[in-house]
Amino acid sequence: MKKQIFHLYFNDDFDGVSSAALFSYFVNKKWPGKYKFKYNLAVFKPGYQKEWIGKKLPEPSAVFDFRYHPDAGWWFDHHESSFIYESQKKNFKNTAQKAWDKNRKSCCSLILNHLSGYFNFEFPGYLKELAKEADIIDSAGYKSAKEALEPKESAIKLSNILPLGFSTKDAKAWIESLASGPMSEVMKLDLTKKRMLKAERIISKAIEEAKNFSKVIGDTVFLPGGRIFSRFAVYLVYPKAYYAVIVSDVGEYYHIGAGKNPWLEVRDQKDISEVMKKFGGGGHVNVGATEVKTKKEALQIAEKVVEILNSKAVKL
Repeated sequence: MKKQIFHLYFNDDFDGVSSAALFSYFVNKKWPGKYKFKYNLAVFKPGYQKEWIGKKLPEPSAVFDFRYHPDAGWWFDHHESSFIYESQKKNFKNTAQKAWDKNRKSCCSLILNHLSGYFNFEFPGYLKELAKEADIIDSAGYKSAKEALEPKESAIKLSNILPLGFSTKDAKAWIESLASGPMSEVMKLDLTKKRMLKAERIISKAIEEAKNFSKVIGDTVFLPGGRIFSRFAVYLVYPKAYYAVIVSDVGEYYHIGAGKNPWLEVRDQKDISEVMKKFGGGGHVNVGATEVKTKKEALQIAEKVVEILNSKAVKL
């Protein structure tokens, strides 16, 4: 019998890839031999909201770690800013096939717990461990900035590779490996080993950038031309900074990222998701981002974000 195509859409980071791996395992066990998967990267970029909401998703489809889409038969997310329209948020209710929980540390663990409960489904130990690792990585639950940038754990190493960018072919290789066995097997892939060396070089350069080009403005460190890894590089260099705001050139557009130092407490802390929503983005309470087409606009937004984060920020 010809297999039906199941379309998976997921954020282009560790949580998104892990979520797709966990869900594909569930589908293959629940409906053996019925589906084959088509992998689709869902990317936050300038104009994505209009493009996403206007996109017709085929059936069956599932979306993970990305904005809500009414066409998706299965949808799971944990972002504060999951809904493009307030009416979607107001009318949404969790079901067997859809769940939103902004208090979950990762989408991967949300899916695991949700499917386990609704379907009385038992995931293998290696996928339970994957969900735990996703919780640490997506919530910045590292013991230190050094652990995030120079990790010994395989999962964190893989998470540092993904920001380099990857294709749907790469995603397929990682997802199928994660779904079928422990993280140690993923690390043996040639794809992983080649990217690992490049990631280590870029992280080293990111630390140097944080040292040489960042500026301390109030309680916030501002890096006007950093790399995707630089949020933790900034805290490695400035461990007492409460916030970091970084502008990154990612090729076709500019990424403005903002985050709270995971290793410090801040009184009167800002909800960074709400801050970034003012500029067309979103995220979580402790981290968020938006994307624009020009560097000039990116720097203007970043300066406004720095100003907002510094307002009424009181050191403990």
